[in-house]
Amino acid sequence: MENSFWFYTIKILHLIGMSIWFGAALSWVRDIKKSLELGEPHLKPMVSRINSMSILSTISGTITIVTGVVFIFLKGGFGVVPIRIHIGFTFALAMFVIGVFVIRPTWAKIEGTIASNGDINNAKLNSKKIAMLTSIFHLLWLLTLVTMVVPFEAL
Repeated sequence: MENSFWFYTIKILHLIGMSIWFGAALSWVRDIKKSLELGEPHLKPMVSRINSMSILSTISGTITIVTGVVFIFLKGGFGVVPIRIHIGFTFALAMFVIGVFVIRPTWAKIEGTIASNGDINNAKLNSKKIAMLTSIFHLLWLLTLVTMVVPFEAL
């Protein structure tokens, strides 16, 4: 099965999804911070950019996790893959949960503040929270990548 068309198709989709998932979040923090410092007229375009990246990130994260599970089953299932794959999968799930259930609601607070012309200092405080959460997200991404790629059992 590892030399089949579907195996390579799923592998390529998995790598593309993972790359977009990571890449979509790279510029968020800088974009939010810089736009909040500049104020109007930079806020509404920034909201549009971040919302687009958020959608892209969620879709690509979903693709990464789904193709990862398919990839595991193409390899023979969870009972066959090494423990490092289980660990990496757990890190990936943690990334998804943090993105959808922690970063997104924090972003919604910033977006709400901007939409209501509220106190920009509240938005700046929430942007610091997003910076911290995004750092955790990237650390988990690195741990996921290392555990999925480096064959520790061979060392």
